[in-house]
Amino acid sequence: MIEPPSDPPWLPTPQVAVAQLASGILKYAQQTASGDAFRLPYPANLQLALDRLTLLAWHQGAPAPASVVELLQLAQEPFGDWKIDLTGTDVDPDEALLIYGRPTAACEELGSLRGDVEGEIRENALLRAVMDKSRAHNAPQSYIAFRELLIRQPAIAAMELDARLADPDLALLADEVRQAYVEAPTEAMADGVIRTCGGCSGLRLPLDDDRTWVCEDETCPAPGTAGTDHPASEGVWWLRRELRTFITAPGRAELRIADAIGKLGVSVALWPDFDACDIAVFAERPWVADIKAWRNPVRLARRLRERLFTVSPEAERAYVVIGQEQVKAHPRYVARLRQACPPGTAGPANRGGLRGGVHRRREAPGGGRGMRQTNTIRNRFTRALRSHYTPTGDQPSPSRLMDTELCLYLLETVAAGQTAHGVPALLDGYRALWDAVPSPPADAMVRLANARALLWRSQRPYGWDELLRAYLSAPEAVRGYHLDPLGRPVRRQCSVATNRWAWYEQMLTEPLPFAATGVWFAAPGRYRMSSTARGQGVTVPDNLPPAPAPALHDLAVQTRAPIEITWQELVETARGMDAADLEAGRSSHRWEERLQDVTLQIRLADHTFGDAATLCIDRILHMVGMVSVGKSTLVTILTTWAAQHDLRITIVVGDNSAALRMAHELSRYDGVVAAPVMGQNRTRHAERLHRLQPPAPGRLVPSEPYGFDLVSTACPLDAVRDKGTPLEVREAPCQHLIETDPDAPVDGWRDGTRRTCPLWHRCQRHEAARRLVTANVWIATPWSLVHTPVPGPLSHEQMRYLEAAWRRSDLFLVDEADQVQANLDEMFASAQVLLGPSQEAWIDEIGARVAEKLRATGRAPVRSRQIRRFTTALNQARSAADIIYQLLQRDRVRAGKPVLNWLDPDYFTAWTLFNSLAKDWAGYTATKGHRPDPGWDNDPLYKFLREQFNAFIDEPTGASGEVAEGLATLAEAQLSDTEEETREDAVRQWLTELSDQVSSPGFDGELVSWFSGVW
Repeated sequence: MIEPPSDPPWLPTPQVAVAQLASGILKYAQQTASGDAFRLPYPANLQLALDRLTLLAWHQGAPAPASVVELLQLAQEPFGDWKIDLTGTDVDPDEALLIYGRPTAACEELGSLRGDVEGEIRENALLRAVMDKSRAHNAPQSYIAFRELLIRQPAIAAMELDARLADPDLALLADEVRQAYVEAPTEAMADGVIRTCGGCSGLRLPLDDDRTWVCEDETCPAPGTAGTDHPASEGVWWLRRELRTFITAPGRAELRIADAIGKLGVSVALWPDFDACDIAVFAERPWVADIKAWRNPVRLARRLRERLFTVSPEAERAYVVIGQEQVKAHPRYVARLRQACPPGTAGPANRGGLRGGVHRRREAPGGGRGMRQTNTIRNRFTRALRSHYTPTGDQPSPSRLMDTELCLYLLETVAAGQTAHGVPALLDGYRALWDAVPSPPADAMVRLANARALLWRSQRPYGWDELLRAYLSAPEAVRGYHLDPLGRPVRRQCSVATNRWAWYEQMLTEPLPFAATGVWFAAPGRYRMSSTARGQGVTVPDNLPPAPAPALHDLAVQTRAPIEITWQELVETARGMDAADLEAGRSSHRWEERLQDVTLQIRLADHTFGDAATLCIDRILHMVGMVSVGKSTLVTILTTWAAQHDLRITIVVGDNSAALRMAHELSRYDGVVAAPVMGQNRTRHAERLHRLQPPAPGRLVPSEPYGFDLVSTACPLDAVRDKGTPLEVREAPCQHLIETDPDAPVDGWRDGTRRTCPLWHRCQRHEAARRLVTANVWIATPWSLVHTPVPGPLSHEQMRYLEAAWRRSDLFLVDEADQVQANLDEMFASAQVLLGPSQEAWIDEIGARVAEKLRATGRAPVRSRQIRRFTTALNQARSAADIIYQLLQRDRVRAGKPVLNWLDPDYFTAWTLFNSLAKDWAGYTATKGHRPDPGWDNDPLYKFLREQFNAFIDEPTGASGEVAEGLATLAEAQLSDTEEETREDAVRQWLTELSDQVSSPGFDGELVSWFSGVW
């Protein structure tokens, strides 16, 4: 007799899934009845029921519900009509969980069967308790102090520990600190003392002869060095064994390496973001590192082959660092490690490892990692100079030399004849230098776009001057330029790297290649989810339902041609849309009638407008019309026509809700497959969709729901965990699975290679992204285009959806273009809140972060000149802001509130404020309801003040002119003097001198009389 195949162990029990569904429905009904605004997450049992029923459906080959809303729709059907086999559940075929949108008696009975699922096992309870408490109190400094104590003092006298716990940073974690230590063992006591090691501050224990004392830590950097002897009677505490192994041993290397890097003058942070990694170097585009304390180099080699080149999305580069303690303890450690790393796989880093790389990056001005791969030519140049050039002193590295020279090449090719000091003006995004360039080349904007991606660090004037001086100090034999007496770059004949000019031309004129996505799907095994704060674990079974064959984006650049369409063709398209609505029984949108109400007029040769029967779209076309004249109607019909004629279209709308609705409505019509480009805040999108589609009173499901399948919160892999609480929406491990290793230390696991969930290509959560692959209409918002990357499983190349849309679209349609332009302005030239209670107040927020970072690193970053420059500027900005607030508070009690009345709540700048001051001093302050007489702006005093104030605005610290120079001096005094009376006296003195100045001969008599009247 043949036994039927048994179900896989990960398959959920239908009885439990149905009971959780009933329980979740009851909880959801309570929330809906409360009348409160909908908020994610869904009730835990409702989310778990979706995930577990998904696994059941896939295992049975049945369709799975795409979202919680679709699951609620399924709950309205009798169990006998379900496609999912529920054999073994205590339900009748004619029962349903919802009737008329309300829970049934069967739902009440089944919901009462729920119980708590087995609780999550917490690994490393002490460390996680420390992290939880530090996070709860927003005290990263406490976490750092805890780690440093465990590393620096694995053995500590009882009285000293009590004193250390009085420190404010450690006081928060006093209980956890005491849990980390145990009393020193009896064998450590002899002659009334307990001996410690001078190399690691741990204990020294006796050998069998009871006379020889040795350090118990085999990784100790100086095991033969005697440390302090503590009286045994006073008590000594010793760190627990597992903490000595996994915290203290690798921690010594962490502190040593962090100190060495800090001496290079760059910022370095220990255990940033509550132990996301061991150290992070550089504030921008950080390099992160995990210090390995593996005793076995072969096991470490196996890990390195998999994970050495992992770079997290937040970091530019990741290092796995082997401490010198391991090498000293095992003389053949490195040799065995190299031997275990076969050709073609990763091996140990050369040329100084992390420290050497930091030194080279500190020297190099450019380069970087992002959506583009930019290092190929840089590596060629470096190899060409290797045997001819060894930098000394302040001379630049080969990479830095190439970047400086590329800046000069850019200047030569787009702004010939300009001095080298004009390079920052080319790179800063403004057109300041173009006024001096009579005829820039046709491809100037392409060259500038590439250069700004490659050389963005050179756009700061003070940084560029240093780079240029360093470049000119290099030997002429390796330089491609010298400067003439006027400071203009002049090309030289090069005997080294003679192909450099072709390389530079290629870098500035050809599209920069995309970086590869590098997606690896998780094989069966044990993983931790880096998307969760604690790195919760999940086991991927070996017999999950197979995923369909993936379809990838075709992102080849389209060859575009002008699009011409007659008005009659649009009318016929609208008529077909009306017929489709009628046939499907939908309410009529009256597309044809609405289009017939629209009149098309185009601009004629004489710049007037006339009626037209043909719409021609050639490059950029603006369609202008009053509100509700039919612009959006035309967009919808034009999109349908274009899709039915094998064109691919991207529509830009104002928000994701509008994108979801438009995708739903357009997809009803023949030939149209529309999909939204969703942003990454799934919680916000789902909550808003629920609010826009509220169910009728007493019901749980909207009458005609749409869009919920594209903002699904499903996570079938979460169902495999079999936990009682689902993951939060943002914690889904879609591309955040990191394989576990039982031999690995407790920390540093996040540096492993991130694997993608094996269910990604069939998971409901990614339906919107997968639908975009085959859609001929993309509907996006400005934010989703600019900020959302194309998922790695759907493309071999890293890019944002904005570039993907440009490459694949025949037609871009921007609805409500003025609003979209405002959104783009906000993203790229944003108006920033500087001070205030919100977290967006830039000066307040950055000030707090800088102070915290400086304190955590012992103020080591101030070794850097640029860090000192930044902190000084930040402090001056805060001082200026405090003075401004002081003046505004005073103005509240002044008659007429003159200054406050000058501040427009929506828009004001230094120019508008000084303009109001100039008008006031010139005697043209407008009274309420009256304006100055025409011609007032030609008044000599107003024009003089306006000219001087403009000079001060342009250069606040170095302005020149009769008034501007004194104003600049006054401004510096206001920021440097700490006494308020001194600052006020300086203002009075300046005003007095200004009055005397305009009273001197040579000024217009009217100026004299006005200022005389002021005082």
